[in-house]
Amino acid sequence: MSVSAKDLKQESMEISILFAEDEIELRQSVTQILEKFFKKVYSVQNGQEAFELIKQNIPIDIVLTDLNMPIMDGMELIKAINKTEKLPKVIVLTAFNDSKALERLISLQIDHFISKPLDKEQFINVLYKAVVGTNEHKMLLKYEEDLQNENDELRRKNQILTQKLNQLATKTNQIISLESKLNKKTSTKSTINSDDFYNSVLQDDIDELSELLIELDSRIASIFCTSGKVTLHDNEEFSRLFKRFSSVINTYREFYDVSRLVLELSAALEQPSIDIEAKTEEIGLLIESLLFTMKTFKKNVFDNKIKNPMFYNASLLADITLVTNLLTNKENENLIEFF
Repeated sequence: MSVSAKDLKQESMEISILFAEDEIELRQSVTQILEKFFKKVYSVQNGQEAFELIKQNIPIDIVLTDLNMPIMDGMELIKAINKTEKLPKVIVLTAFNDSKALERLISLQIDHFISKPLDKEQFINVLYKAVVGTNEHKMLLKYEEDLQNENDELRRKNQILTQKLNQLATKTNQIISLESKLNKKTSTKSTINSDDFYNSVLQDDIDELSELLIELDSRIASIFCTSGKVTLHDNEEFSRLFKRFSSVINTYREFYDVSRLVLELSAALEQPSIDIEAKTEEIGLLIESLLFTMKTFKKNVFDNKIKNPMFYNASLLADITLVTNLLTNKENENLIEFF
């Protein structure tokens, strides 16, 4: 297929080419033509000068070389290039009709040939094929690089997730211990009448709890969809929302203990001594875990009206204590006693 000079220029705008030719007039005239198409043209008079440029790590996509040159001819240049990690497209400019010479060139994996004297149509066609092949190779390398970067990013995130899961597994053991204690304590309290409790629940309180949980969910989502790190502003918002949550459930005696600990958590979030940078990811994960427990509490207690409204108190108290201890540097201390 015949291509035009315009077609070549569209494809070669980001391509660099190295031209090696010992005949001065031919080198100058061809260089002028190449400069109309290529981003960068390097023009040298023999294979040694060409190879010196290649060794300097100069970005060269295509090598156009004569065969018969002094000091280092085209054949020697091609062999030298093949021994390096640089693999530009190679076009040989030759007047040879020697079949043996052509066989040797083919064995060196030459991409294209251009015969002397130059034919304009053939010249443009061969350059176009070399340029298209170069661009396709660059696209493939870019794809492989992007794929590797994505794999590296996924591997990094997986390592972080594994680390966090291990941390949470340790915390879970603490939660189980605390829940066991709290369940024993709550079970010793006087039995409450669930009918009395649900008769006292206000729809406004249920609606406000729903709004609060939506706001908390939205803030958690925004954190993990961006940097994954909790900022000082996030802490302030969490504190504000937890205060509202505490004020709603504090109107019900069944949740006085939960309300008190939520207020303590809110106060801890407001402490200026908190090392946000060191604990940012863990804070986000633990608050997300607490939010899940709060959603379960609201759904089953206020929406589904389970028989024992205090059933989820132990889980809430354990999760709240876990986050508060992290914020106040008590995560390695013994779990506190309630009541």
